[in-house]
Amino acid sequence: MPASVLPLAVVIPTYNRRAILERTLDALGDQSRRDFRIVVVDDGSTDGTWEWLEMRAVTALHPSLSIVRQANRGQGQARNHGVRQVGEALVLFLGDDVIPCREFVAEHLAAHARLGAGEARLA
Repeated sequence: MPASVLPLAVVIPTYNRRAILERTLDALGDQSRRDFRIVVVDDGSTDGTWEWLEMRAVTALHPSLSIVRQANRGQGQARNHGVRQVGEALVLFLGDDVIPCREFVAEHLAAHARLGAGEARLA
């Protein structure tokens, strides 16, 4: 399947790290490919992260931004909660403090297309 039609969701768990999350989301918004969705799971932040995410989600178009919130249960549970929100064929997990280069998503999708990994699905 060509990379251009592989649906991708980037799942990012976060907890009280708005400043670095903002940099991460800015970098994702500046990707050379924008045909993907970002899912941020707020793990019960108390520093205004959730309120900021609500405002940001309203204006995010390409890539789109979906946000969900859960009581603080840790990064692993936040990732699991994020995966349950995803209907895309591919999921890319990213830390809230990982600032991706501009070709990050394009290279990830190209690798899936080249290796045929886009056809594999978990049951």
